[in-house]
This record gives sequence, structure tokens and C-alpha cells, in this order.
Amino acid sequence: MEGGKRITNDELWTIPCEWLVPAAWAALITKEANAATIDCKVVVEGANEPTTPTADRILEERGIAVIPDFLAMPAGHRQLY
Repeated sequence: MEGGKRITNDELWTIPCEWLVPAAWAALITKEANAATIDCKVVVEGANEPTTPTADRILEERGIAVIPDFLAMPAGHRQLY
């Protein structure tokens, strides 16, 4: 896009936002990768388990709310069982 700035995948996770919706695949947010640097108020899990349990604890300690996948996309979970 003209006038846009190219960023890396790692930089994407640090852009300030209100809502972050990881909706591609599992384990996108991890302790090792980005849980300490994500800059949002709410994470809405739009994929199956995009946040690892350890990352969930880090986000909670940082005051970032997480709407779990089974609430954010219940129809997808019904199909899994």
C-alpha cells in the first residue's frame, strides 16, 4: 500500500489495539513468542486454543482479558465433539 510501512510478523503483535483476535491456528500467543509484549485490552480467541496456558497467565497478570475460544466461537467447538 502506498505510504504504508512494512512490518514483520513479530512487530504485528506489538501494535497497540483495543481488541486482538487471533483466528488462524493454535499456539499463536505463547510465553516465548509474544505474551509479554502484546499491547491490547482484550484477546478474543477466534481459533482453537490460540493462547497457551502459560501465555494466558501472563496476559492475566498484565490485566489483559481473554475471551476463551469456547465462548468466542462455540459453533466451532460443537463440531469438534
